[in-house]
Amino acid sequence: MEYIQLLSRLKENGYHYRTYGNQLLNPDLIHARILTDKHQAYAASTLYLTPTDLLPDPAMDNPMILFCFEQPADFHIYENSVFQVVSFDPGISQGELLNFVLECLTEIQQITAGMHILVNALFSGNGLQYLIDTATDLFGNPIYVIDLQYKYLSMSAGIMPENIFFQRRKLHWLYWGKRNPIYFKK
Repeated sequence: MEYIQLLSRLKENGYHYRTYGNQLLNPDLIHARILTDKHQAYAASTLYLTPTDLLPDPAMDNPMILFCFEQPADFHIYENSVFQVVSFDPGISQGELLNFVLECLTEIQQITAGMHILVNALFSGNGLQYLIDTATDLFGNPIYVIDLQYKYLSMSAGIMPENIFFQRRKLHWLYWGKRNPIYFKK
């Protein structure tokens, strides 16, 4: 999932690239590393940035992603590779590409962590209010949950909506009639 999001972010920000090799490869990326000539082991969860002279043999049997920059090369020899090579237009520096990739991966991982926190809150058994308060903390915005009859089911803790129902102290129940609201006092 992270890889597809990363590619779309690259395209949105004006990076032009072409992909060669395994088009079905869609790993969950955790790291980005600069490939060196001494590198021997590759991880599927790591994105490698490399100049063309360090590209591995096309027959290598390791599903990984390589972002290639600097010099042009004959990338068509990688069409049937198990791994994927993404070549960028000339003129992109290694530092610029690495910084952009790291920013994107960090943002994607923060979103993923937030989703995990929300799922944990949902299945914690602490109720709707706990879920709403957790989401409010994550998003930094108040949240209101209303039903189809416009009744408040839950809202962020500490929020008082601008509604006469919530402003009257002795008001305990609200029923929305067909024409006008009907208020019941205790």
